[in-house]
Amino acid sequence: MIHDGWKLLLYPKARVARLYHLAVDPGETGDLASDPAHEGRRRALFQRLRALQQELADPLDLTVAFPQR
Repeated sequence: MIHDGWKLLLYPKARVARLYHLAVDPGETGDLASDPAHEGRRRALFQRLRALQQELADPLDLTVAFPQR
């Protein structure tokens, strides 16, 4: 999910999330997903992704792999 210069990647099988601020880190070298300062951004992108899944009827339930999101 890319929105507003931020990119959220989710790997459900590995239960790994990655968050990058593309305007500052275009090479995606600094993962911010575990940084508490970016928790709100991570949650907001997760919710946008869930809304897009519903819109597209995507059956994958990301909340199983990422219940805290």
